Amino acid sequence: MMKKPFLVLFCILITLTIAAQQRDLSYYQSAANTNSPEIKENINLQKFSLFQSDLIKAQNQKPQINFTADYLFAPFLFNNGKFMSITGNPDGKAFGYDAALTDGGLYAAQLSVTKSLFNKKTINALLDQNRYENESLKINQTQLQHDLAKSVSDAYISVYQAQQQKDYLKGAIAAIMDRLGILETLVKKDLMKQSDYLQLEIELNSKHFELKQQQSTLLAAISQLNSLCGINDTTVYRFSAPLINRSILVEKYFFEGKYANDSLSILAQQVVSNSKYKPQLNVFGNTGLNSTQASNIPHNLGVTAGFHLNIPIYDGHQKRIIESQNRILLENSRIYRNSYACKIQNELALIDKQIGTEKESLALLEMQLSKMQTLINIYESKLSIGQISVMEYIVALQDYSQAVQNKLQLETNMWLLINQYNYLNW
Repeated sequence: MMKKPFLVLFCILITLTIAAQQRDLSYYQSAANTNSPEIKENINLQKFSLFQSDLIKAQNQKPQINFTADYLFAPFLFNNGKFMSITGNPDGKAFGYDAALTDGGLYAAQLSVTKSLFNKKTINALLDQNRYENESLKINQTQLQHDLAKSVSDAYISVYQAQQQKDYLKGAIAAIMDRLGILETLVKKDLMKQSDYLQLEIELNSKHFELKQQQSTLLAAISQLNSLCGINDTTVYRFSAPLINRSILVEKYFFEGKYANDSLSILAQQVVSNSKYKPQLNVFGNTGLNSTQASNIPHNLGVTAGFHLNIPIYDGHQKRIIESQNRILLENSRIYRNSYACKIQNELALIDKQIGTEKESLALLEMQLSKMQTLINIYESKLSIGQISVMEYIVALQDYSQAVQNKLQLETNMWLLINQYNYLNW
């Protein structure tokens, strides 16, 4: 009575072990998104862009405060019988820089403050430009994830196809080995020829060779999938069927938002460029010491304040030239958007027809496989009693094997077409 609970527990453990060794498409897509260096780089660039907004505000909204210190040594030689002296009133025979320019020296230590006034529109223009650039990074990240999902799905489909082909070959080998056992008994009873047994044994060796080749193909496909997803794992898992359903035709494509943001970014650049032609008013002030005589420094502490106005008048029509350039960029964006929309619509229509053709071919092939399986079952029964030749049985197996290969290829083509359709219909 104790054996039954133990057997149940053993079956549960085996089931859990098998489930733990399986992988599905969602696992690899999740790993690819987590490990992708391109996606990580894009996320960091978005963080960088947020700091850029803070930098714009710091440069244009906040006052700029600086501390400066200067010391200028400008002596006169041979002044009033002295080899070297510092004075602001040398005699006519002394040698040195013009005293009106140097005053004999300079002692300065000042705290300066500068701030731009009435520049809110300029700041908003710069922030808008940075916002569109950040939006472009977000769009690029979504595109990167979409491209990666498509590539991972294609690679996973290739792995699953290789696994299915390997499974079929293992089943075919098991069936042939079973027939060999029966054939060996018939040969011993002189109901079949030794050459018939050898023919089936040659076919078995051929299938073993194909299985070795298919195992190598499967390992290469798994390695490519792992590399694409950033996975370092040499374990060979079981792969679930790729559940890929065709998406419903969208009303608005993702790329349209990308081109719209590109156009808005161009317009924002134009606004930033135009802001340079507005009058710019700055207020400034400083305090500290500014003296030409060291002995008079205590009396040369002071403060100054003022305004600086800059009004652009003429720059060689640069504004008009930049506006013309931006109009060309906008026109190019519109041309590419319309061209890409036409291309996608044509490709989707073609893929839709191809999927329909593949479905029809698959249905016909499944009917053919069912009949071929029935024929093989009949041949196996007759082979067991020596009513047909081994060659007839081998030919039937080869025909069935080719049909299975065709079915697997059709299923793979179907998944790849659906994956491509979903990639474009987005």
